[in-house]
Amino acid sequence: MNTHLKRARVFAKLMDNQFSFLGVKFGLDNIIGIVPGIGDVAGMSLSVYLIWVGHQMDLPKHKKAKMIRNVVLDTAIGILPLVGDLGDLFFKANTKNLEILEEHAGKTVLEGEVIRE
Repeated sequence: MNTHLKRARVFAKLMDNQFSFLGVKFGLDNIIGIVPGIGDVAGMSLSVYLIWVGHQMDLPKHKKAKMIRNVVLDTAIGILPLVGDLGDLFFKANTKNLEILEEHAGKTVLEGEVIRE
């Protein structure tokens, strides 16, 4: 498996699904997003990493654009006080962007495992 893709998988899990509380999975993106303004910008800055990975994997422009939209939408949701923090629990841009990378690599993600198509 591509080294960039391996790192992207670890990163996406850490940012979106690393922790669980009362059955709700969340990650560092949710934790740092609690800090008003700065937290959401920091989360967005970190999420750009997966777009960079896509660039390294020669992802087509339309797929990179979709990844950028995911990050921008995630940031826009998170900026809203309180409601945004709740919405950010359910819109997981890093996980969505990992799926785009996995699809491009010709793989499918199921329950944290990679299978060849």
